Amino acid sequence: MSLVSYPLVEIEPIPSPAVLVYREILERNIAQMIALAGSPARLRPHCKTHKTREIIRLFLARGVMQHKCATLREAEMCLEAGARDVVIAYQLVPPNAAQLAALAARFPEARLAALVDEEAGIAFLESAARARGVRLGALVDLDTGAHRTGTPVGDGAARLYRRIAASDVLFPAGLHVFDPQNSHTDIASRREAVRATIEPVFELAEGLRAAGCAVPEIVCGASGTFPCYAQYAEVVCSPGTTVFWDYGYSRSLPDLDLLFTPAALVLGRVISRPTPQHVTLDIGTKAIAADPPQGRRGLILGLEDAQTALHNEEHWTVTSERASAFRLGDPLLVVPQHICPVSNLHPCFHVLDGAGRLQERWEVAARYRAVAT
Repeated sequence: MSLVSYPLVEIEPIPSPAVLVYREILERNIAQMIALAGSPARLRPHCKTHKTREIIRLFLARGVMQHKCATLREAEMCLEAGARDVVIAYQLVPPNAAQLAALAARFPEARLAALVDEEAGIAFLESAARARGVRLGALVDLDTGAHRTGTPVGDGAARLYRRIAASDVLFPAGLHVFDPQNSHTDIASRREAVRATIEPVFELAEGLRAAGCAVPEIVCGASGTFPCYAQYAEVVCSPGTTVFWDYGYSRSLPDLDLLFTPAALVLGRVISRPTPQHVTLDIGTKAIAADPPQGRRGLILGLEDAQTALHNEEHWTVTSERASAFRLGDPLLVVPQHICPVSNLHPCFHVLDGAGRLQERWEVAARYRAVAT
């Protein structure tokens, strides 16, 4: 990972641990996402990475009108920010299906849709839509090998889609492909895996259209594969992590690491020096994602040789040959291994300009799941 300089000028008022967002880097990442997709109309970014109204508005200002999310609160946050075309990349069961219908009633000008992968999911959406007197979209979620959600590409998926098209309260919103299994480090291998994934999906879409069903979108790709899907004009790309980037992707996707730069870092401070070889930071597992294994949760800038001795709720103790160079209260920045869960752990982002001066604070408005409905 080739890191830019991360200046820190006015951080005294920022209590640690905290997330700092370098706005100029963030905006460059957004511009790169649009460039790779080919146009704003071919991008449906996933907001799960940032959960923030202000970043939705940055996309809207650049013509990116379609958005994707994972939770009802994220959908509500997108609508609050001005988005009017939102897909929830989740199959909703009661009572959540009813909450989506309630959002549709609150925002009647919006186009809201969710994923389905079986008849019961369609029935849940239909029941909720009828109860509220609204129309909802449904995308058939396709399992292309990850086996997390979805239905296999084939006749069963086509039957589900025709069932949606025949509904009086649902509309067919397209097909959805999420393929984390196509995570090859080598870009040529990743492109070939994407080709093998998408060709049967195109055949399915062609058959549905021949049968008279509208297939307005084929939504594809995670952050690692979306540039591969972007070469297919029929596809709408839905990356998420690229808006902030992180250390995990920088190591596993070297081709994209040349294009994206970490924009969101965790600020911590030295709170103890128990031995000349040890430094303890105030970045515990309540401040940085703990889903990567211990020892791989982030790159500590200035302590790149650090080895984790322990990492618990409020403390991160590391050993380093440079440990004795640090003093109590010294600030340190960490590039998280996995940025998406980090956003969920903090109430706001502290937004800095290119010189490292604090400009404003952005609420992480969708860090909770509850909605106002």
